[in-house]
Amino acid sequence: MYRGQASGHGFTHYEFEGGKVKQIVPYHVNGGTWGTFKLEPTTTPKRIDTTYEHEGKNGEGLSMTHKECYELTGDTLRIGGSQVIYL
Repeated sequence: MYRGQASGHGFTHYEFEGGKVKQIVPYHVNGGTWGTFKLEPTTTPKRIDTTYEHEGKNGEGLSMTHKECYELTGDTLRIGGSQVIYL
């Protein structure tokens, strides 16, 4: 899903810049959407929460948070096990 519409494809990777994160979606003109992230490195497994703001069908603001596990080994980041919460 992308902005409430079935898209058929997902993002391919993440881009991090300061306290922001972007899910890269190559077939979108803008390449993806910037959001924020919060790391929980003391949990087992470690968790990353990423939050994105979107405009709903009726123009209302929607917040979508992905709660995922992560593993960082050297310069390799693996993320998976998503639970999505819409607010």
